[in-house]
Amino acid sequence: MKLKSLTFVFLFISFVTFILGVWQLYRLNWKNDLIENINNSVNSPKIYDSNEEYEELITISLNNEFDLIDSPIFLESKTQQGKVGYHAVLPLTYNNKFYSVINLGWLSDKNLEYVSNLIKEIKNRDSLFHTLVFSNFDGKNISNKVMVLRDFNA
Repeated sequence: MKLKSLTFVFLFISFVTFILGVWQLYRLNWKNDLIENINNSVNSPKIYDSNEEYEELITISLNNEFDLIDSPIFLESKTQQGKVGYHAVLPLTYNNKFYSVINLGWLSDKNLEYVSNLIKEIKNRDSLFHTLVFSNFDGKNISNKVMVLRDFNA
């Protein structure tokens, strides 16, 4: 009786180990495909098409329908190497609707002259590449709870 139960335990452990190994190989293949797609996207960006639905992280080339808003937003309470500073982000619009933000980087103070020079440099470029990042959150807000939040369409 002990031999049968011990054999069953070893078979079960072997089966579970085999299934986990197959799962790891599947994940490795998925990860390699994802890295290849990202590298292809960065090396040869597509021109943005508002009719196309982008589902993955992708780099796009922005055309003249995009516009930068000249007033940056400073996100406070950011530290870098022990120094307090700001992240400067610049709103990006598409057909006069908010589209995304461009991170201008970390700044130690609100140096508007430096930021305006960055904005001029960005606007003087022939083309601008932007990486689209999508949220994986699929949940919906529940309105019968104490706190109600509005669902926004991305």
